[in-house]
Amino acid sequence: MTAAADKVENLGNFLELEIIVAKEEERAGGLDMIYELMRMLGCEKTETVRDSYLSMLEKRGI
Repeated sequence: MTAAADKVENLGNFLELEIIVAKEEERAGGLDMIYELMRMLGCEKTETVRDSYLSMLEKRGI
């Protein structure tokens, strides 16, 4: 798993979590690992964002 802490001007702070799995059938297990780490950090699934930073900025008209 890799993690990156990003500070994006006009958007705020983000934590990117990524895990690479070898096979599609391992995807659910990988997501479970990410969600478990999020839980340990006090984050909820509902706080996740799938949009790119550029997309979020465009939506704000920036």
